[in-house]
Amino acid sequence: MRTLIKGYTFTAGTRSIDCSNCNSFDIENIRLIVNETQKVVICSSMQKDLIVSIIDGVITYAETLPALAEDDKLTIEIDYSYNISSGLMNKGLLTIGKSCMEILTSGDFTGVPLQIDDNVIETISRSYAFYGMKDLTAVSMSNLKAITNISAFHGCSNLTAVSLPAAQSIGDSAFNSCSNLTTVSLPAAQTIGAYAFNPCSNLTTVSLPAAQSIGAAAFGYCPNLTTVSLPAAQSIGAAAFAYCSNLTAVTFGKLTSFASSNTFVYCYKLSNIIIGAGTDINLDISSLSHATWNANIDASIWNENFVSGIINNLFDFTSGAAHTIKCGTYPYAKLTPETIALAAAKNWNITA
Repeated sequence: MRTLIKGYTFTAGTRSIDCSNCNSFDIENIRLIVNETQKVVICSSMQKDLIVSIIDGVITYAETLPALAEDDKLTIEIDYSYNISSGLMNKGLLTIGKSCMEILTSGDFTGVPLQIDDNVIETISRSYAFYGMKDLTAVSMSNLKAITNISAFHGCSNLTAVSLPAAQSIGDSAFNSCSNLTTVSLPAAQTIGAYAFNPCSNLTTVSLPAAQSIGAAAFGYCPNLTTVSLPAAQSIGAAAFAYCSNLTAVTFGKLTSFASSNTFVYCYKLSNIIIGAGTDINLDISSLSHATWNANIDASIWNENFVSGIINNLFDFTSGAAHTIKCGTYPYAKLTPETIALAAAKNWNITA
């Protein structure tokens, strides 16, 4: 919420403006200070280095600017929406080309590209913290441990690279609609929230070596995504890879939960699914068998070897009840008796 400060006072001949009767604010809350009478910009969101100090609501500016005159009229605009005490802590936040305040504001800013390079912030807890920052091109936050709320970087359409080496939790829709995102480094991330990368149309490969939980539709509608490596993944949410029409290979860890609802729907080129050894649950990949899928399937790469490849990588159950792989009508029709026998020998039943 932007507010025009009207209750300011000053003494002619000084460079100090007393706003102590207003709500408290910090330099990062200041959007604009203009001496309308002298036609002088004292401070703007793009240039705050002329502010010397803010002490108890008294703003003092640099001696390089003219002193205040008795009849001067000022415009002072404060944005209280991003009060540091109630929002994302920005101490230590370094930017290239723009101020901290502009990073923390949901606005359309033009000019030089913007990057975030920070080694202090540990948590992003504000919803929509960097939402819609169209000038943001890269994010590197080496000490960030968690994105705990929704849509942190949602709609940053020119963001191309993300490096969060210490982050363990990525919140829902964190990078939703980052249409130019191509490089993602999350080596420590254990939890990927729902819709986290849905849709990221230029994302081609994903490797998350520590990720254990993948939320619903986390990578849905990523049409250029070709390979996904999740060797530690235990839980896969519904529609996690829906509409990834160029996806060819997926690697999972020892699965403990695997949603059957539209997990791979419209993944026309998916020809290799590796399930981690020790998987001890029934599997339902029947979302592959779909009327549209059946009409568009690339028969040259999707054949009997697809399911037999999965079976070859499955845990061999030597005792206990048999487990089931539900693969859908079309895939089931492609299987040979040898593949079905191979599955049976491992104590797996294949069904349509």
